[in-house]
Amino acid sequence: SKAASEFAFASDTQIYAAGAASTVKVGAGVTGEYTIFFDKGGTADNGYFFGENITGFDASASTAKFTLVGHAGAKNTLTGGLTQNAIWGGSTDADTIVGNNSAVDTVWFGSTDGADNFSTVDKADAIQLYDVASADIANVTVAAGTDKDTVTVGTSVLTITDTGSAALKGGLTFTTSDGVGYTYDSTAKAL
Repeated sequence: SKAASEFAFASDTQIYAAGAASTVKVGAGVTGEYTIFFDKGGTADNGYFFGENITGFDASASTAKFTLVGHAGAKNTLTGGLTQNAIWGGSTDADTIVGNNSAVDTVWFGSTDGADNFSTVDKADAIQLYDVASADIANVTVAAGTDKDTVTVGTSVLTITDTGSAALKGGLTFTTSDGVGYTYDSTAKAL
C-alpha cells in the first residue's frame, strides 16, 4: 500500500484528484472564502471539487473562511481554518471534524450522519440540526461525559470532545431546521 500523500491548496485549482489516500493542506497565506465539495454532487458554481481518495482537509494555518462538505461514502477528516467554518462530514460513519478555538465553527449534523467526532470546540460554536424541527427537539439527547459529550439524533451520534473549553457547560448552541436555537442545560441534561 502507498503512503498517504499531501497536496497544497491552490485557489486557482478547481478540481483535485489523487491515486492514493490524500490530504489537502492549506497554507497560512491563503485568505478569502471557499466552498469545498468532497463528492461529485457539489452544486456551487464556484466550489472546489475533490476526488474520492482525498479524504483529509487541513486549514488550521489559514485565516480563510471555509465551507466543507464531506464525502457521503468515505470517512473524512476535516479541519477548519482560523476565521470561520461551516462543516458537514457527510452521511457516513466516523467523520472527524476539527474546529479551531479562535474561530466560530458551525457543524451540520443530522439523523443519518453516522458516528462523527467534533473536537477543538468552544462555546461560540454551533451545531446545526439540519433535519430536526423544533417540534422534535425532545428526540435529541445529550449526555455529558468526562472530557466528551454525546449528542444523539435518530440513529446518529456526534461525540464532542471538550478538553477544557467546557462548551456544553458554557453555551454551545444547537439550532433546528426551522431556526429555533437551544443551549445545552448541564443541570437538566437537556436542550
